[in-house]
Amino acid sequence: MQHIMTDWEQQIDWAKLRKFRVERMVTVMKQKGIRAVLLAKLDTIRYATSFHSVQTWMFHGNRHIAIVTDEGHVSLLAASGDVKRVQNTMPWLTDVEPFPFLMTEGYPVLEKKMKELGITKGKVGIDMMAFDITRKLRLGFPDIDFVEGGCVVEEAQLVKAPEEIMCLRICANAVDVGMTAMLDNIHEGISEMELSRICMDKYMELGADDIPYFPLVVSGEHSWQGYRHPTERRLNVGDMVWMDAGCCIINGYNGDIARTCVCGKATTEQRKLFTAIYDMLWYGIEALQPGASLDAPLKAAYGAADKHGLLDKVYFGILGHGIGTDLHIAPTIGDLAVADGGKVEREVNTLQPGLVIALEPGIYLDGIGGGCCENMTLITENGPEVLTKTRFDERLLLR
Repeated sequence: MQHIMTDWEQQIDWAKLRKFRVERMVTVMKQKGIRAVLLAKLDTIRYATSFHSVQTWMFHGNRHIAIVTDEGHVSLLAASGDVKRVQNTMPWLTDVEPFPFLMTEGYPVLEKKMKELGITKGKVGIDMMAFDITRKLRLGFPDIDFVEGGCVVEEAQLVKAPEEIMCLRICANAVDVGMTAMLDNIHEGISEMELSRICMDKYMELGADDIPYFPLVVSGEHSWQGYRHPTERRLNVGDMVWMDAGCCIINGYNGDIARTCVCGKATTEQRKLFTAIYDMLWYGIEALQPGASLDAPLKAAYGAADKHGLLDKVYFGILGHGIGTDLHIAPTIGDLAVADGGKVEREVNTLQPGLVIALEPGIYLDGIGGGCCENMTLITENGPEVLTKTRFDERLLLR
């Protein structure tokens, strides 16, 4: 973790990072011919401004709007209760105004600010707003072509500054701590919720910025039924246990990790299942090479599953995803709907240095178990570098 009382070493230069992120957004806007973006999604506001909202997506959702122009000007319309804090503690934000509690009541404030900034025509991106305010924007600005704006931050994040890589290394270290704590407490009688709480406690001790979701712990029949949340179910000897934990640990940046193990002695079928998942992960990671197709890790993981005769039991949802100021960012790898024949315009088609990818292959076998293993991996000029270091239950490997 980053230290505070260490003036003898270079740490993260936040001012440099903020400048880089705005410049990246400007570059993407100019490429797309977008005059400005209106950001209401909490993580995109964080990316553009460093503003830390009290709320999460479950608590009031959208309450603020950040405006970024193609000239690099940043305005923040912050919930009125946050304005004084922002003005007193965030000197890099020089254009801050109070915004009403309900976003739809804030249209006059937004309209006034857009006119002050000269945003009255051309393309303007919107990432996530209530329907009523977008309706009012179209009526109030007939000369503006409102377009999808979430892609601006999505594509800006594809290129990461060295400071962002430092943040993600810290995040990987943090999720290692939480996952290791859960693995250390696997025993008969402990509940899924208790294991999840152990992980949550570690994250809070580390100074978590936010917890995107309760650490996922599923066991026994839950492991092959596709549960995505821990319950009061208690572990029995012979249960396969699947744990997946994400954490926003440092200034909006996230870590993500998953491991699968068995409570007590594993059966041969469970060991075969685990070995297939393990091989899928490492085959996929090896395929994360600069210049390779985005489909390369997908094909490699499929090949590993096929080698073990379990290709028809693979469950992805997705095989992997980028990670940054949102837990899941571009690029998306192996989306089941797309892999099944769907067509979609992807954010990127080629793997490139600086991308941090979380691969999480999984397999479900009814009556036996299920799960996934996940590592955060940095793509470098020389190939993949795995950032998450938590141990695997290697006694389960069939070798």
